[in-house]
Amino acid sequence: MLKKTKTRELIKNLLKNSSSPLSAQDIFNLLKDQNITLSSIYRTLDTFYKNNIVSKESSHDNTIVYSISGDNHKHYLECKICHKTIDLGFCPYHKVNEQIFKKHKFLVNEHNVIIYGICDNCNTTTTK
Repeated sequence: MLKKTKTRELIKNLLKNSSSPLSAQDIFNLLKDQNITLSSIYRTLDTFYKNNIVSKESSHDNTIVYSISGDNHKHYLECKICHKTIDLGFCPYHKVNEQIFKKHKFLVNEHNVIIYGICDNCNTTTTK
């Protein structure tokens, strides 16, 4: 069990309430009035990752972004044009994980996915 600190609680709550994954810089910008250094945010995220509290993945520009781990994990759709992020609302990989286990006897216990494409607004704009 990790010791509760103000910084850890602020970062965890911010990630829990976020509608999309956040980078360390995003967190720093959102918490700038809390006097938390960027290095403290990186250390906290590293600790969270090592303790399976957060998951990390690469965004469209290869920036590492973080989200809360757990049964309520999320998958996102990200527009390659405007970079709008949409919570998919479900996990499309549960069946795939079962098939992987049946075929390879490999138990998938974590996955991170951002699906890239073009959102409806950008698709409409580019086809006009």
